[in-house]
Amino acid sequence: MGVLVLAMSACGGGSTTTTSTSSAPSATPATASATQGTDADPEGFRREVAGYGNGELLAVQPETWAGTICEMFEIGATNASVALYVKSGLNKEHRASAPSGVNGWSDFDTGSLVYFSVQYYCPEYLPALES
Repeated sequence: MGVLVLAMSACGGGSTTTTSTSSAPSATPATASATQGTDADPEGFRREVAGYGNGELLAVQPETWAGTICEMFEIGATNASVALYVKSGLNKEHRASAPSGVNGWSDFDTGSLVYFSVQYYCPEYLPALES
């Protein structure tokens, strides 16, 4: 359910607009371990990511993205802006790893990474995925 809501929001299902031209995380992004709370489940995250599709998300440094995603929610970013940032970064840095190849990462792929990151590393932001 959360992935669907996130994917719909990233497709423009919400009224949030962003003009950010940001791409991949900075050269020194936080890793998920640096931002994880006491409820973090790195092993569960890794299993979920490995089981998604054919494991394509494993090729995109998912723990680094999870840290960035949690930090973005921590500073008040919206679900739509996080999804857009992640999709832009994945398509810039990891297009060849995308399930669709040259077409890049879909909103659903991006939404899945965001959802898994929040679910396993910063579950306090799960309500933000519903907005």
